[in-house]
Amino acid sequence: MYTIKSVNDNVCSINGNKLVALNEGECIITGVVSETRNYLSSKTPDLILNVKSLPQTDLIIKTTPLYYNSNISVSVTGGNSSGQVSITSQNDNCTISNFVIYGKKAGKCVLTITKEGDNVYSKIIKDLFINVAKIQQTAKLLDFNPTNKLNVNSENAIPIIIEGIEEQPTIRYFSTNFDVCYIKDSTIIPLGEGESTIYAILSETTNYSSTKTNEIKVVITKKSLPVFDLNNLTNISFLDAIALNGVYMGFNIKYTVDNPNCTILGNTLIASHAGKCILTATINGNNTFDDLVSNYIVNVNKIYQSTIKINIENYSDFIYVNPNISYNIINT
Repeated sequence: MYTIKSVNDNVCSINGNKLVALNEGECIITGVVSETRNYLSSKTPDLILNVKSLPQTDLIIKTTPLYYNSNISVSVTGGNSSGQVSITSQNDNCTISNFVIYGKKAGKCVLTITKEGDNVYSKIIKDLFINVAKIQQTAKLLDFNPTNKLNVNSENAIPIIIEGIEEQPTIRYFSTNFDVCYIKDSTIIPLGEGESTIYAILSETTNYSSTKTNEIKVVITKKSLPVFDLNNLTNISFLDAIALNGVYMGFNIKYTVDNPNCTILGNTLIASHAGKCILTATINGNNTFDDLVSNYIVNVNKIYQSTIKINIENYSDFIYVNPNISYNIINT
């Protein structure tokens, strides 16, 4: 008669002639033959069996694209065991917390996903490779002023300001109309009258992709010359000759009148007749300044005639009483 038993019951058990594998490990089985009339009790050599857990089916992992400075959820299903699922990150490009992945740096992120085994199934480990994608900058090109209207001035460089730049990209500035303005050293130079669109492109950096800023439409206008004062000409007198300025702020002035009451001779206004006239002063501008046309009402006042003397022709000291004689009265 003989008996069979398991040395380590936590790995396997024996019931009669039936062996049941319980856990992963070594199962050692020993047979003992009882003593008989002629034979002593003896023990069989140990039978060592290698007991392995069943492999789990593959894990099913679902994610969505991950971008720098954002997060996504990860879903893990599949496998067969009742064990817990855990996720760890293998580098600094991303971190994991409660099945939420956070993109910390642009680049490759390696996650290790583990589902623990149980008494039947072995542990399953799977690596997940995720790319943390770069994002565009949120930098904004600021307005130059509330209307983005600028005056022509090739000597006045107006700074271009971009708000919210990250990671010090290289910046290139663009103007769509070089006849109106151009960009130099992050400043805008207004050259001529017209419109242009201004924008900037930021180069790619560690975590940001190349980004085009918003566009700003600028309107370049000429400056207005200050109106010069000729109000001293409001009232002049007949035959007056008034010298007028021929140059104003470096510009030549052209004078005209609307009727014969006034006459222009060079840069001199001559009061030709009593009455009113309109004096027009015209300046032709240049690339920087607009034309200037100013009108002034001039009143030409009458004047007194020169003193008139009355005399008797050939009068000396007296005349005689004589109704039959008449004398000539003359003006001198």
